[in-house]
Amino acid sequence: IILSTGSFILLTLLALLLAIPASPGRASIAGQPANTPRQFLASAALVLALIALFGKIVTDRAARAVDTTYAANSWFASLAHLALAAIAGVELLLQLASSNQIRLLPFNTVLYAGFNLNTVALLLLGAIAAFSLISFRSALTWLDGLILLLLGATCALFQYTFGAAELARLSPTLNPGLIGNINVVLSIAPLVLAALAVFTEWARFVAPLWLSIQLLILQQFVGSTQAAARAGSVIQTPQFGQIILYILAAALVLLALRLLLYWDRRDFNGIDGITVTLIALIVGFTSWSLGQSNLLQARTGLTAGSLTLLVYVLAICALLALALLCVHTFFSYSNIWLSRTESIIGILFTISIAVGALLLLNTPGYQGSYVIASTLNPHALNPVLPRILIRNQYILDGLFVLLLLLYVLALVRQRWNRRFMHIERTLLILSGFACLLVLAGTGENSALPLVVANMQRLAAYGQTTFRVETIAATGILIVALISLLWLFRSRNRADRIVLAVLSGLAILCICIYYFRASSFFLLCSLPLLTAETLIAAKIERVQAGTQELKAENGNEIVASSAP
Repeated sequence: IILSTGSFILLTLLALLLAIPASPGRASIAGQPANTPRQFLASAALVLALIALFGKIVTDRAARAVDTTYAANSWFASLAHLALAAIAGVELLLQLASSNQIRLLPFNTVLYAGFNLNTVALLLLGAIAAFSLISFRSALTWLDGLILLLLGATCALFQYTFGAAELARLSPTLNPGLIGNINVVLSIAPLVLAALAVFTEWARFVAPLWLSIQLLILQQFVGSTQAAARAGSVIQTPQFGQIILYILAAALVLLALRLLLYWDRRDFNGIDGITVTLIALIVGFTSWSLGQSNLLQARTGLTAGSLTLLVYVLAICALLALALLCVHTFFSYSNIWLSRTESIIGILFTISIAVGALLLLNTPGYQGSYVIASTLNPHALNPVLPRILIRNQYILDGLFVLLLLLYVLALVRQRWNRRFMHIERTLLILSGFACLLVLAGTGENSALPLVVANMQRLAAYGQTTFRVETIAATGILIVALISLLWLFRSRNRADRIVLAVLSGLAILCICIYYFRASSFFLLCSLPLLTAETLIAAKIERVQAGTQELKAENGNEIVASSAP
């Protein structure tokens, strides 16, 4: 409860910071959107790194107090791995947006066969993010220190290139000489902390926090010179389509590594959840975009309305899966019917993604050059065989039919009660690969520009509908609703009344804010929630001490009654 509450509070405070109007020194940052993917990714990295460092401090102090040790691969080490992956993602997006502006290294230099240094840097950052996600359950080692050293070097390049403009806009009164000296110090700082992370364990928790803070501030100024010319677009990066392809390719690589390295020796975990979510989002949004395009152009056929219908099925399955996850997490409730329902929802979710990708392959007009290309010729394998050109579309269709048939047979054999295993992973990899071919293909009616245009319209609608203040109020409301779970952890009626009054007042203040749009009520809810959390923590400590005292008294009675 405390972890969820703290995360939402930190995200809410970051949203409120982003809502602060620009000062005169920052007014020259033209065209920078208020909510970009890298801002949210940098904010998530900061939250994860901060919680990981606090967890390390508290756990280490508690272990020293009782003179014991704790596992190196604790929960805060897992959060630190997620923070490293988020930092690598932020730097990848920054590299995509500003590779031709970075000093000290010529990223546009061609190395071999059209690959330049920028491509190598992007692949390296993607590999770092993938490795950090795969090492989610492991402890932080010297290898993670080397990863931090690479991330720190990349951050140093960004700081050295854009830091002078950042300092000049944050504090216009500084003279140019002092700005240069401060920028050099800030460029060296991430390298020093990352170098210490190779040798010391504590630096592996401090360095991600420093990098996330520095990137969160710096990313507002990266590419700002090009933003003025693109101020009319919500999604300002011209390579946004490439970002989608990179994200989908990284998810496929992660899921393929899970399939090849572990096979069925591990159940569904966080890495599977992240990759499956990314593949489902991209396949679902692509299906919705092509389905809406077919309906607007009055095209008839099987794929005209089937793509949109599958998106609705995916959305319903995702919402039901999220509801079941909340039941398991917050209420620790489980029975045979709930497990069976969860299995059926997972089966429908997997089949919907596979059928959606199959329909994408066979959508006329948007298949792309890679799907309609003929790369398999039996005559090239053996001169005796006939010269028949087989399109990639038909090969993928055959693989889909074969895997779906094997999947249905496995479901029938196990009576529709099946865990997430190798067939599911293979189906999702094939679905993501088919969607990747559709999006990467070129042609008269390429699917990727249509998907990017729909994302731009959706982002524009979101920026006009969901203001930063509304997002902050919603975050505080979620915190207040989560805090109601404290009522189930106390058996004292007076304690429940106090906690219920504080939570009710906080929820009432937020509801009044929604109707009156007065920030006074939004600010009043924060001290109420803070007081409730402190009181609930004190009640938990008293209850834990009481239970320990009862256990000790019980042991003494048993010992005294023994002959």
